[in-house]
Amino acid sequence: MSISQKYAEALLEVAKDTGLLEEIKRNFSWLVRRLHDNEQIRLVFVSPLFSGDSKKAALDRIVSGVFCKEFIGFLHAIADKKREKYIFKIYEHFIKITDAYENRVRVSVKTAFPLAPDLEAQIKQKLEKKTGKEVVLENTIDKKIIGGAVLKMNDYLVDRSVLNGLVLLEKELVS
Repeated sequence: MSISQKYAEALLEVAKDTGLLEEIKRNFSWLVRRLHDNEQIRLVFVSPLFSGDSKKAALDRIVSGVFCKEFIGFLHAIADKKREKYIFKIYEHFIKITDAYENRVRVSVKTAFPLAPDLEAQIKQKLEKKTGKEVVLENTIDKKIIGGAVLKMNDYLVDRSVLNGLVLLEKELVS
C-alpha cells in the first residue's frame, strides 16, 4: 500500500468516525483546487525550504474558520511527516475510496459534441442499473474522435468512436 493510500484511508476513517465525511470532502476539494490554481500557495505547501511549523502556520492563517479541525489536523500531520508532495495523490485515492464507500462510480464519456441532456440521463440510468451504483457522469469533448463515444469506468473502456473505427478499418485493409 502506498503512502498516498495510507493517508487517504486514515482520513476516510476519521471522516466516518466523526460523521464529517461531506465536510472533509468539501475541505479537501477546496484545498486541492486552491493548490492547483495558486502557484504561491502550492509552492509554500510543497516546498522543502519551509519548515513544517511554517507550513502549518500558513495553513492555519488560510483555512482557520473555513476547514473543520479534523481536516486541519490531517494537514498538520502531513506537514509534520513531510508528505506534502503527495497531497494530490492522497486526494485521488481519497475520492476513489470514498466513492467505493458511498457506492458510487465515476464514468467519463468522451464525445465529439456535448451529450444532449436526455441522452446523458439515459446513459447514466442504464449504467446505474448495470452497476447497482450511483453514477457520476462526466462528458468531455474531443473533436478528434469525429463521432460516437469513448466510455471509461474504472479499468473498463469501451471505444465506439468513429476515429477508432477508422483505425481498425485501416489495420484490416493494410494486413
